[in-house]
Amino acid sequence: MKGPQTIYGIHKEIKKSRGFKYTRYPSVLKRVKALEESAHLKRAPPKKTAGGFEITVYELAARAYLSIILDSIGLEELIKKMSENTALQILQDIILDLENESF
Repeated sequence: MKGPQTIYGIHKEIKKSRGFKYTRYPSVLKRVKALEESAHLKRAPPKKTAGGFEITVYELAARAYLSIILDSIGLEELIKKMSENTALQILQDIILDLENESF
């Protein structure tokens, strides 16, 4: 994603991608809403249009950046490269998150 974008801007970028030329706007809208709900996208400060209206823009959240990194280098490779302190901090955060969630 090229910085914060509107759903229309995201739709235009997707249509430029190979194999997605005929992707419809409602499909992109549903996916953006699902990614926002799963905390992969977040709302950025609204943009003002030429007409003076405010429109919602979306940007990648930390969870999305982490997903991109893990997809590109792999979890095993990441674990090999991190320090013991970093691994310990991640483990502590995971344990705290699991304790705070109700299943």
